[in-house]
Amino acid sequence: MSSWCQLATADLTNARYALNPTDNSVWLVATIVYPLTVGGTTLTPADGGSWALLHYDEYGALLGAFKTADVAVEPGLPTPASISVDPQGNVYVIAAGMEADVSFPTSTTPAALVNIPDPSSNGDYFNSLLAKFDAQGRYLWGFNFLVNQGVSGLVDTNGTRVAVALTLDLDM
Repeated sequence: MSSWCQLATADLTNARYALNPTDNSVWLVATIVYPLTVGGTTLTPADGGSWALLHYDEYGALLGAFKTADVAVEPGLPTPASISVDPQGNVYVIAAGMEADVSFPTSTTPAALVNIPDPSSNGDYFNSLLAKFDAQGRYLWGFNFLVNQGVSGLVDTNGTRVAVALTLDLDM
């Protein structure tokens, strides 16, 4: 096990990290609203913000830097609540507070999750989402659901299931 530290050139907010148990690499997801330069890569966020997905080896060398989720208006970008890595190196991000449609620029085909209105409110849109990315930071699939708070999750050790934990308000 080694110790290392990396400095960011811009604010990383709501950062979450996960260890890949197969190779001890580290994945980090965070919200960016200003351009971020990592290694020789500059990630320029969308007008409403973006996610930076960063991958480091066990010694702190950058393996990849990806801008993986965008929103066009602020506020709107969901806040990363947790990140997990399966044994194949796929990355799962669970996020809450989705207030606008989210597009995924790393997808091989155009991909977006459309915000769902809350039927119990006056048109408020507060969703959570789960998105899966491959080891190269490409968006593979995702879905959103109408729960906004108390969302977290993890991937089991053999990578066959995704567990999402929710906090429910039963006094509604």
